[in-house]
Amino acid sequence: MITLDSFKNFLKDRNFILLLSLFLGLSLNQLAQWTEKILIIILIFIMTISMTNISKEIFLIIRDGLNQC
Repeated sequence: MITLDSFKNFLKDRNFILLLSLFLGLSLNQLAQWTEKILIIILIFIMTISMTNISKEIFLIIRDGLNQC
């Protein structure tokens, strides 16, 4: 039986995420076409952040600030 903790571990596994995204992209073709423009913008944003070497501590500070609200 799959528990919530094991499901969380699957979501943290990058190989599982890759296979899941490939499967969903191929099986849900219409939805993939609908979200294409949004995902390209998100991908540009993520790649820009990764190339500028912004440390993850900045995002942790932002996350902690949002959690306090």
